Amino acid sequence: MTDPHDRALIPSGPTTLGPVSRLGARTLAERADRGLVPVVRTLVVGPVGYATISEAVAAARDGDTVLVRPGRYRESVTVEGKTITIRGDGNREVIVVDGPELPAFHLIATSTTLENLTITGGARLDTDWHPGSILVTGGNAHLDRLRVTEGQCVCFEDRAKGSL
Repeated sequence: MTDPHDRALIPSGPTTLGPVSRLGARTLAERADRGLVPVVRTLVVGPVGYATISEAVAAARDGDTVLVRPGRYRESVTVEGKTITIRGDGNREVIVVDGPELPAFHLIATSTTLENLTITGGARLDTDWHPGSILVTGGNAHLDRLRVTEGQCVCFEDRAKGSL
């Protein structure tokens, strides 16, 4: 594949194509690159992959999983219009996403799943608006096995729905 971040991808299925010829394998890979064959990928965030969750989310396509290795990630991650899973890999107590002044996650019109993470931050920006640690604007988010600390709340707005 031609993805510049190949080192951050983990195949989600079998790694061999069986009796398919080299030409057939190359053709299949080229078709996958053009989006003609659905390929579900796992993008890794951490020492051997993407440096930030936001970079992995930008590279992710519908159906992909962003696997977050243990560490502290000081960023505010925005996911807009994608259906992806962002999952902590290991003990959630040591996988911390800290949005120091904004929500750690802002999910916009998405069916994204957040799993197995510790979320902090979401400081109050002004006297009228509390963005919360996780802000869901539209869509249908799924929040599972999260630990939310030091934040205002988890906020659903603009007809957003989801499961906690």
